Amino acid sequence: MREGDLILSTRGGENEILLLVSFERRRRIPAGDSGRCTKRGLATVQALAPGEQIKVALQNGGTIHGKFQSASETDLVIARAAGQKPLTRENVRSVSIKHSHRGLHALIGAAIGAGAGLGLGASIDNDCTKTSFVCTGNRGKAILTPAFALIGAGIGAALPSAGWQHVYVK
Repeated sequence: MREGDLILSTRGGENEILLLVSFERRRRIPAGDSGRCTKRGLATVQALAPGEQIKVALQNGGTIHGKFQSASETDLVIARAAGQKPLTRENVRSVSIKHSHRGLHALIGAAIGAGAGLGLGASIDNDCTKTSFVCTGNRGKAILTPAFALIGAGIGAALPSAGWQHVYVK
């Protein structure tokens, strides 16, 4: 197990449902770093992976979208369809990276779906009497919990989730 792992466990008689969910961020922006024009803010831009989608706001009010190529103390190079675009630090107002919460939305959807499936499965399994037409035993919980978790994860992943995060602001 690593830092950031989450374990959900439900015990019910013979059946045990154990769900291990691991999530980790692709890149960690240092806590408390608002990306202000400091050596630390510039280091954050320089640490970006080449080819990563970025948006640069310019001092003249324009914006440039492209893929990050490289950065130094004085320059920033962006790859665009028309070729590479070098920018000086004086012309850059802010740099933002594209990020997505799709994984988090899928995780939340899976948890909600698993809870709904477990509840529905428990109610179906509880209705097992001599006059019942269908008696499922504990199979309702065992089948509906993962099925609803998958449905919830799919719905969560389908939600719109892209946005821009500032990594440098002058």
